[in-house]
Amino acid sequence: MFKTAYKFAAAAVALAALPGAAQAGTATTTSTASFNVVTQCSITGATVELGTFTVNNTFLELGQKIGYTYAAVGSETPGTDGYEGVTWGTINCDNGTPYRLKIKGNSPYNGILINVGGKTAHLMTFVKTIGGVTAPLNEGSWTAAWGASANIATSGASGVGTGTNQTVRGSAPIYLNLGGLTALDTDKFGVAGTYTDNLTYTLEF
Repeated sequence: MFKTAYKFAAAAVALAALPGAAQAGTATTTSTASFNVVTQCSITGATVELGTFTVNNTFLELGQKIGYTYAAVGSETPGTDGYEGVTWGTINCDNGTPYRLKIKGNSPYNGILINVGGKTAHLMTFVKTIGGVTAPLNEGSWTAAWGASANIATSGASGVGTGTNQTVRGSAPIYLNLGGLTALDTDKFGVAGTYTDNLTYTLEF
């Protein structure tokens, strides 16, 4: 009887386990795996060197080097530096990515503000080429006067990325005798020193 009981007990245990296995189920749901691919652009500004002068040089003589104009459109005169005498920096955007570049200083007219001993002057910011390609015009006859250069303080200069560094070149002509600023074309610098303005670069893409 012992052996029978043992086998029965063993069988009973086995049978009791079967309903538990039959009750096991499977639940399912769904999710996603993803990654993003975004357009990348970067810009590196350059220190814009406009030249070295003496205290006896005038603002007009600065203009004769970097270019100058007076209030009337049509008085634009290129300087000896030409239309690509300034290197503004480099842009690097993914190949085929369109972008627009703006550069502003602290002049009330959005350009570069130069203050020499209390005499203030406004320098405009133009781009002639980006990566060796002529930048499209953006302000008609005014910018056309500067060797078909784009005004980058207001409308900006547009380009298309190549996946490599593109050097931005142009000019920063001085606007002489401009209302609201104090430097006159005949004024001498008068005070030795290094005169700078901070530039803000904005790249839209």
